[in-house]
Amino acid sequence: MHRLKRWINEAVSSYEEQLKENPIETIAISLSWVFVIIIGLMAVLAYIKFIIDGGYSLSVARIKENGAFASANFTTGTIHIISNNVVWIILGIIIGVQTIVSIILLFAEKEIWKCILFVIDLIAIVFCFVKMVTGQNNSMSEEMRLIYSVVTLIAIIVFFKLLIDSDGSYVFLAEGLGLAAYLIILALILLLENILAIGALAGAIIIIGILVIVGISGSSSKESAGSTSSGGGGSTSHTSVSGNGGVKSRKSDKNTANTPAYQKDSNPNHHYIADYNEILGNKLYKVHGEMGDYVELHNGMTERKICSLAEAESGKHKFYREKTGKEIRVQEIPWK
Repeated sequence: MHRLKRWINEAVSSYEEQLKENPIETIAISLSWVFVIIIGLMAVLAYIKFIIDGGYSLSVARIKENGAFASANFTTGTIHIISNNVVWIILGIIIGVQTIVSIILLFAEKEIWKCILFVIDLIAIVFCFVKMVTGQNNSMSEEMRLIYSVVTLIAIIVFFKLLIDSDGSYVFLAEGLGLAAYLIILALILLLENILAIGALAGAIIIIGILVIVGISGSSSKESAGSTSSGGGGSTSHTSVSGNGGVKSRKSDKNTANTPAYQKDSNPNHHYIADYNEILGNKLYKVHGEMGDYVELHNGMTERKICSLAEAESGKHKFYREKTGKEIRVQEIPWK
């Protein structure tokens, strides 16, 4: 406690000395830090208000209602507390005062060439800006507009360069750091108040990416397996009647003792489902369709009709788990 008290006393004494030696410069620099401290406290209060008002509960409700990709999930929340006309006017006044102090300190150096160059540069900025604004009504050519824009850009760079190299550089640096700190606080509040929407969006993108990778790798492995089997002397024939990697019908292979059931079954109406009801696997649903009820295969990204529900219930079409060969009864398939 004594150490903290001593540090505070030393900081106050140092500030008083700087204030006596360079009053204008010290006050101008202090404006930025006072503004940032006040904005920081207001940002904390704004975030607390967001939580108390149920901001995160509303975010969850919006995500459930609109889905992960909806722009409506994002909100400005309580950002209006630290970003409004009053705050921007105060910030503009502080920046204006600090810029004027930097210019005064530049002229106080009494370097004639620097003062003359600064005046010429300032006149060039004002002249080019006025010409570009009034030129819109006078149908200025694109070439002239480009020339004025380039000259204005160069003049602004020279303007900042002269202030940075002057005795007012600390004031100008404090001005830039204060503005940057304010923008960072704004971005941080927006991030915290939209963290659930950002997380839902990122999670959905990751899941879709995983599904795409799994789908591509699954297709590649099945294609390579099919080409290897067909090149082994023709003893085993692989035919997918359904045309989907998750549903397989196979012809018999009498020469292999441990041949899976889907390879021994030659009935094209017997469908073997790969990775049935597993994570990122395939699923079956009973669906009410406009032309009648049917059984649908869903692999996480795409869906496809296999047969009518009547054909499945009558036993014309049957479904099995690819790994075990166990039958999937129609009664076990849920409605979509």
